[in-house]
Amino acid sequence: MNFVTASSIVAATAATVGLGAALLSLLGFKSLSKSLLLGVSYGAGVVVAAKLIKLSSYLGFALSTSSWTIVALGLLAGIWTWQGGIFRRPRSEHGAASLNPSPTRSPGQSLLRDPLIIALLSLLLVHVSITLFNNFTRPIFPWDAFTTWMYRAKAWTLHDSITAMAYAPEWIAAGGEGGYAIYANDYPTALSIYAAFMAAVSGGWNEPAASVPWSLALIAACCVTHGSIVAAGLSQRMAVLGAYFLGSLPI
Repeated sequence: MNFVTASSIVAATAATVGLGAALLSLLGFKSLSKSLLLGVSYGAGVVVAAKLIKLSSYLGFALSTSSWTIVALGLLAGIWTWQGGIFRRPRSEHGAASLNPSPTRSPGQSLLRDPLIIALLSLLLVHVSITLFNNFTRPIFPWDAFTTWMYRAKAWTLHDSITAMAYAPEWIAAGGEGGYAIYANDYPTALSIYAAFMAAVSGGWNEPAASVPWSLALIAACCVTHGSIVAAGLSQRMAVLGAYFLGSLPI
């Protein structure tokens, strides 16, 4: 993987989080913990990006064009959210940003002072690194789930458009002329569209780019688990332990 492809993946991921965070901000979710916000923002951003791409394709725009447009919109949305939305700094009673924040230790500082938490985060990083390494180096294996999700993503990327797919037996019975066919043609399209989106911004069909959202989904799920446990009033140790239990599952 070259630098341009890696940069495209990073930009698309940041744009996805930006879209999701902007949506959460507009809906009024401004008091979530940072880890919960990050995880939910990524999940919401995947759905928003997929819906926007589907709408763009319906309007006649090429997948590559709409993908880069959505990256630009997502990055702008993220900047807006960071400056004035969910990540707004605490303000004084007169409305100005506080220049003298409370001396209370931040959660990040307390996390890095606990040996058990450091050990769990290190182990979690190992698991995530293994998953990312597999996504970047292993070819897509044609078992049921990936055949369904990735076949559509590859076809759409190569066609540079989100097109409808026929039911395979009906397509064969009709002579197999034109278009694409798949047995699970009625499955939800969001995951396949998002994989095609990640590949499209990398310049064309690219297996590592299309596969990396699975690792990002794992990271987002760990963030949601951590933030949910913190929101329930349990300790940071319990929250990190819960995130580790999820992230270490052999999936």
